[in-house]
Amino acid sequence: ILFHAPFPFHAMTAADYRIRAMTRDEAGTAAGWARGEGWNPGLADLDAFLPADPGGFLAGVLDGRMIASISAIRYGREYGFIGFYIVDQPWRGRGYGITLWRAGMERLAGVACIGLDGVLAQEPNYRKSGFVGAYRNRRYGGNPPDVSGGAAGLVDARSAPIGDLAALDRAM
Repeated sequence: ILFHAPFPFHAMTAADYRIRAMTRDEAGTAAGWARGEGWNPGLADLDAFLPADPGGFLAGVLDGRMIASISAIRYGREYGFIGFYIVDQPWRGRGYGITLWRAGMERLAGVACIGLDGVLAQEPNYRKSGFVGAYRNRRYGGNPPDVSGGAAGLVDARSAPIGDLAALDRAM
């Protein structure tokens, strides 16, 4: 099988690609990339994860510019979590991402359990690194109807009995 890469092809070399801890601003860039991919990083994720493991956000830097990101957060020796694994679109398919992935996994070497919230298209690659599926997320979205004038059957959830809310949640 032959693979085709778009030209101009910039082959990765050790001389021009570096992996290092991200700055706070670069972590914000990674969060922006995640939103651009349709992911929904929490609004306060960076504020929680950066202090938990300040060296856990890694940047793949080419010629002084961040082109790839990964978070490899350690929670002691028992648990680690991989996230924000993104290569900026023009640099995909050239080896930068897998090099950064390996650096993130190396950073978590010796951790008893590593979690990952991945994307379906990458599941075969996650399996190559020893990951197995634990469960699937369902995400829903849409635009709610305008109920400013009141609508039959709608109530403020804060006034609903907690048991009813729990039953509705279980039914979903």
